[in-house]
Amino acid sequence: MLCEKIQGTLEDFPDKTVDYVDVEWYEVFKKLHKKLSHHGVEIGIRLDNGVLTHGLWQDDVLGVEGGYCLCGEYSSLRGVGGAGGYPSSTHGRKGLL
Repeated sequence: MLCEKIQGTLEDFPDKTVDYVDVEWYEVFKKLHKKLSHHGVEIGIRLDNGVLTHGLWQDDVLGVEGGYCLCGEYSSLRGVGGAGGYPSSTHGRKGLL
């Protein structure tokens, strides 16, 4: 599965089974990053520049396929994005990257 933009939040996909992929904050800015989800699905993450202004937050859905939605699980609880792409915590959402 190739994830190129944020599809929404978990609230937008209540009927889907959730799968997570571990993401480090610095990996968000790579051109293409290959990961393996918790359920063993191979993931390619290549996010557009929207992540620089929106950031990447816990429960943001990176991809939807079949009955599953893929969310990032982040080791950092700081936001990434905004001015200069540096960590910020201005949005007030829990568990952000």
